[in-house]
Amino acid sequence: MHCFVPEAEAHAYFRYPGEDRPADRIVPVDAEGGFQYLVIPVLPAAADMDTLIKSLHDYKVAIVRGGGVWAVGHQSLSEVLHHPSSVREICLYRIGAFERGLDLRKMEPAKAKKW
Repeated sequence: MHCFVPEAEAHAYFRYPGEDRPADRIVPVDAEGGFQYLVIPVLPAAADMDTLIKSLHDYKVAIVRGGGVWAVGHQSLSEVLHHPSSVREICLYRIGAFERGLDLRKMEPAKAKKW
């Protein structure tokens, strides 16, 4: 499934103050997101098809900068429909936390940098 989620697109370009580039992954810190996804990869705009397919195989969902949210499922169409919705909620949560002055990177598991 391919769709455009404005919150995911905004987060794909977001940089914390002092960082020189956006992150290459979004780490869910909420209970449902953390259960569903280790991380959500953020791929560059020029990502090749093999990279996208590998990311979908490994993570079920991926964001391509300027190219929307891509999702796959193994069980049903409703599983696939749930992924972009979850990505939206995860991004809304992170955006809202930043607007309130919170740095959610402190809540991310240290090993999430390697997932």
